[in-house]
Amino acid sequence: FIDLDGALKVARSLERFDGVVFESPLPQDRLNWYGQLRGQIPQAVALHLTSINELLPALKAEAAEYYNLLGPLKEFVDWATLTRQAGCPTWRGTGMDLGVRDMSSLHAAAAAGCQLPSDIIGHVLREDDLLVDPIGFIDGHLSVPDAPGLGIELDRDAPDHLDGLFDGFFYHFDGFFHHLDRLFYRFLFGLFDGFLDGLLWNQCERYAHLANNEIHNRGLEHRPGPGIKNHGMESD
Repeated sequence: FIDLDGALKVARSLERFDGVVFESPLPQDRLNWYGQLRGQIPQAVALHLTSINELLPALKAEAAEYYNLLGPLKEFVDWATLTRQAGCPTWRGTGMDLGVRDMSSLHAAAAAGCQLPSDIIGHVLREDDLLVDPIGFIDGHLSVPDAPGLGIELDRDAPDHLDGLFDGFFYHFDGFFHHLDRLFYRFLFGLFDGFLDGLLWNQCERYAHLANNEIHNRGLEHRPGPGIKNHGMESD
């Protein structure tokens, strides 16, 4: 929301629902608004931050109950540990990642003591997570393996399967996108053709007028070049 009033209005409309969390509902540089919002609504407020320079002022201002933190693994563990020690639960921010990155996020979240459900779901939704064995679930929680390293094995045969999959996809859609490009450029050129013609011709007339004045001031004879029409000007 762009202002505190908008956030308050929506929060009040959702009061009948349980478990609602507002993640970064206001501009994150307005930490004073976050404090005011927390004092007026029953829902929890979370902040989505990506640096220690954002996190420390937010913790000092008590701007949120929860924190969604995203950053390099070592830094994330440090930030999330600090936040947990300050009494605020955290979760590991992610994108639509593949198996290797999801597993690294799982290790980092466990090491930092994250207490809130995360969105480490890319390995579930992707066509292939690129792992020999998928990341396991135990009682609704992702399982941290105790094998060496990240505890996973890269599926080196996966690219062969994906190569055939995407070859077929792009074969069907390549012609469509090529045709779409042509239609777009035709529309674009048709839209601006008259405008550009007028703009360029006006500029040509302007420079021709300036040149004609300069020729007149110097007492020279003006002779249009071959193949050029002398629009609106009479030569001597």
